[in-house]
Amino acid sequence: KLQFLYLIATTHPLMSVRMCALLAATQLCAAMCPTADVHAVAWSTPTDEPSTDAAGQKVIGGAMPIGNGVTTAQVFPLTADTGAVGPPVVYLDAGVSFFVNMMSAVASDTALMKLGMVTVKTTPDLFANATAGSFCQSLDMRNASVTIATSLGSVTVRVDKLSDVIVADVAAAVPVQVDVVVQTLRPGVPFNYSGMFEELVASLAHSSSAPDVFLSDADAATLPAAAVGLSHRNLGTDAMQAFSYALKQQGFEHLIPTLRAEGLDKWSDRQFGMVAYGPGLARQNASHLASAQASTRFSVRVAAVANQTASSADWLAEVAALVGADLARDPAQQQAAHVAAWEQFWNRSYVHVLSGVGGAAPDLTTKYMSTRYLAAVQAGVPWMPVKFNGQTWRSVLPPVDIMKRQWGANVWWQNVRLPYQAMPAAGDYDTLANLFEFYLRTTAFTRRRSEEALNITGVFNVETMTHFGPYAPFDYAYPHPASSVRPDWLPSWMVQDPYLGTDLGGDSPDLELGMLILDHYMYTQDKAVLTRYLEWLRLVLSFFRAYYPVDAATGQREIFPAQGLETYWCTVTQWPPRRDQCVANDHPTIAGLTAVLRRALQLPRDVVTAQDVADWAAMQKALPPLPMTGEGADRIVLPFQGFNDSAPSPAHNYESPELYSVHPYRLLTTAGELVRGKAAVDVDPASRCLANSTRHTCALARSQNSGWPQGGMWAARLGLTDMAAAFLTKRAKFPAAKGYRFPGYAAETVGYLPGEAADVEEYSLMNMQLQAMLLQPADDDFTTGSFAVLPAWPCAWDVDFKLHAPLSTVVTGSVRNGTLVALHVDPPSRQSAMVVANCQAQ
Repeated sequence: KLQFLYLIATTHPLMSVRMCALLAATQLCAAMCPTADVHAVAWSTPTDEPSTDAAGQKVIGGAMPIGNGVTTAQVFPLTADTGAVGPPVVYLDAGVSFFVNMMSAVASDTALMKLGMVTVKTTPDLFANATAGSFCQSLDMRNASVTIATSLGSVTVRVDKLSDVIVADVAAAVPVQVDVVVQTLRPGVPFNYSGMFEELVASLAHSSSAPDVFLSDADAATLPAAAVGLSHRNLGTDAMQAFSYALKQQGFEHLIPTLRAEGLDKWSDRQFGMVAYGPGLARQNASHLASAQASTRFSVRVAAVANQTASSADWLAEVAALVGADLARDPAQQQAAHVAAWEQFWNRSYVHVLSGVGGAAPDLTTKYMSTRYLAAVQAGVPWMPVKFNGQTWRSVLPPVDIMKRQWGANVWWQNVRLPYQAMPAAGDYDTLANLFEFYLRTTAFTRRRSEEALNITGVFNVETMTHFGPYAPFDYAYPHPASSVRPDWLPSWMVQDPYLGTDLGGDSPDLELGMLILDHYMYTQDKAVLTRYLEWLRLVLSFFRAYYPVDAATGQREIFPAQGLETYWCTVTQWPPRRDQCVANDHPTIAGLTAVLRRALQLPRDVVTAQDVADWAAMQKALPPLPMTGEGADRIVLPFQGFNDSAPSPAHNYESPELYSVHPYRLLTTAGELVRGKAAVDVDPASRCLANSTRHTCALARSQNSGWPQGGMWAARLGLTDMAAAFLTKRAKFPAAKGYRFPGYAAETVGYLPGEAADVEEYSLMNMQLQAMLLQPADDDFTTGSFAVLPAWPCAWDVDFKLHAPLSTVVTGSVRNGTLVALHVDPPSRQSAMVVANCQAQ
């Protein structure tokens, strides 16, 4: 047995974890825990639960994430009963448990809600008193499954890739009995939601949202298998109806019926929940299943459903259909299809850094893989982007409200964009398109807002918004909707929050999303996707054309009033603002319009109209130049036109507007300079800012390396290899958030609660930077699609990579000791579009 296991271990270590448990090879189990597998995260010791996070809250620190894009779960073992926490009371019993989440399980206030918790217990207990040497907990990212194994047996949990069914397979060396317990994580009495409307909810005289409802005996009898479960339904009496509240607050109550009829309201009558079932399991009560007899094999199933339905009976019918379809499938074929789907994902691309990174090469590779994986397992709902503040992985325990998040339920572009911007080079175009769909849906409202408030055909947004288009209520009436009074002079269509104010171009999603839509086409040549989302670009550019007029004297369009991101505010005290209160021609907006218009005018004439071309060409002709100052060796980018280094404006936040022409708009990049020549692309004015300038915003760009600041990304795009390597090394060495073991759960370092783990920013930026150091598009045009390989790669770092380049090109390569020892371009005809740079000695 042992010789056979050693053979298996050398070829498939994760398989051996399960086999060693079945063969009761105690010492071999620990030895085979796949801690060195690049697709695995594995621990050979149990986690002492509950853990304590940076805010002093009790959390489940040893949970591992799985999912299929819609349904996710956090799987963790307990080797002994640890009692109850709460209220609400949640029992932490020995066995394997998992929190169940759905990206479509969203409350009336648009906050993500967990479905509940499921615990699988065995008698005898497979995990009792497990210690180092007899225990292994591993996440196999190759097939998105978690296995907890000891010498007595194992439990493997996955979310089926092709259905919203969680499968927990129990395999024991001797026959065991199995108990399955479903628990709610919400109060058992009426309560109020907390999706950053707490200042409003606190003023309510009563609690209005109903508690979870467990599946009754009568309802359970309608299902095709013995089952237990629970669900939560959004009610019309819920105190915080975010959809109607925000529209009323901002003067658009009359649009509510129309927008609901068009499907923009995804929250009313939404019901979400889960049921547990499985062969050989019998219902004991509303929350408990038990095996009828002992066995060495059990397959516990949990079906998750979230949808808008006319009644709870209709929701139950959907559950019954899902359970029936699941039971009708052959388990082996289901598992094979699941594995094949994940193999297709991992075959798209990879980056394996083998040496360098200040000794943190394994950490960098693990974090790159896990960050891409985390995006994939939760980015499958077109109307619900990845949640930037905690994602779906919040695991704080009662009495702390597991639903509450710092900065609330709304969408913040500056943060949510980051995992999606890393998707083109990885080839993850399917999940990228879901972001396009989300924002396109919101135009049902934002288009009408422009028409009614400004008589403009088009759309505009600021950085933060609800999931259906209006401003976040606390930004519209800043700082708190319940207590703030908007000044009479402020136009009703404007947001009050000074961080956002008049910034309709810089931190707004409008131009950056247009850039990503054009990137999708540049990489894929998919005209169907381009045609669908080109409407977003038309509406955005139409707004800019109408809202910012051309000065007849200069022939140029002036972007005024404007802001320099969140750094240089528009200090408005009346409307319209005075010239001394706001900046003009901010660098991000000018860079965005320059890049987007140039690329839009290069699109094939069979996807754009003659009117598009005429309008966009006129806009391009009237654009002011990128804000810069100085000549020759002194030329340097500016945050906005007219900025004076000797008398700078007051700064408020950690952002560098003058470098947006480097990223995200890629006007000034080393790849562009290498391919198109210095006469066309000169990166020096941007490099001087990032590398040498003492200006506040330039110095911030090279000193801030946590959260959303993008210094490392700018260094990579500019070919500043030493600086890029230093930034990347620091991020690779960031530890997991305090209290958590999973390395992909970054600690929040900028602006949120100390305990807000699984920050989406830290490692998403790291992934983008790593890709850009290896491969960058030159952004010449959509027919040439040139690109540079190793534009900012340190010679001392060995790496294997497979990344995507423009025009459906895939580049695979290996670097050893500063030499590119392998390079393959698919298709080979695209080699002529490639420039290979020399790696840089550190």
